[in-house]
Amino acid sequence: HGGSAAGRSFLSRPMSENSLIGIVRIPKCGSVSLTQMVRQAFDGRRFFDLPTALVSDMGDSPMQRLRARRSQMRHLLSTYRTVSLAKAIDLIERDGSDGDIVGGGHIDHATFARFESPVRYVVLFREPVERFVSEYNYSRAGYFRKKPWLRFDASIKAKLAAKYSLEGYAQALAERSEMFANIAAQYMGIASTADIAPRFDEHVFQAGVLEDLDSFRTGLTAKTGNRFAAVHSNRTANITEADVGRGTRAVLERLFALDYEIYAYAERYAREQAKGC
Repeated sequence: HGGSAAGRSFLSRPMSENSLIGIVRIPKCGSVSLTQMVRQAFDGRRFFDLPTALVSDMGDSPMQRLRARRSQMRHLLSTYRTVSLAKAIDLIERDGSDGDIVGGGHIDHATFARFESPVRYVVLFREPVERFVSEYNYSRAGYFRKKPWLRFDASIKAKLAAKYSLEGYAQALAERSEMFANIAAQYMGIASTADIAPRFDEHVFQAGVLEDLDSFRTGLTAKTGNRFAAVHSNRTANITEADVGRGTRAVLERLFALDYEIYAYAERYAREQAKGC
């Protein structure tokens, strides 16, 4: 790779200081676009594909989780010739080089923490209410795309989105806050505001927000030496509701209080990184 000194110094570090790049794909935060941009930024590096490992993302019913586990094992078997996530991680660490990418499914901090080698994250966040609205419309559309006789096994979010208005959906998630509060914080393994700066300092290679892709792109380009276009694809179609009333917004601000803090931190982080380029 050519490019900036920052990019050359990162990608040329010896294997004894091997760092992999982990894509943290937070749902409805432009994760498909994020993967495309990371692969362009790290052009020429290997991409190790892991399936979604989070139990909470695998469904709500025993049947859903059984199917998801089976799908995960098939993915691992076809890609790594093992049904064990731990063994797949061992293979990636054995074969991976500095700057190689680990991505694919929705993978969180707890999963990347299982690696012996350091994993540096590339992650996009989204304004929490906007993320919530996108999730509502996505979940609702997914439910109604199913054949009527298959909807009994839809995820709880899809069922709630199909049943309620945007306001009702917010209330329903708030009543299940132990599952659905602070989604971004869950993915980043951040339990309080005191965890934000240390998590970024230790684990983040580049972060940004979906609403300011230019700053994210500028910083990542400077660090890797590879220029690429900002990408935002895979927008949710069939939007049912988009307006969030004052009462609903108040509910969401409580439900995503920590996510708001993380979002603000990531927004400042990306702009500061871009200014230094």
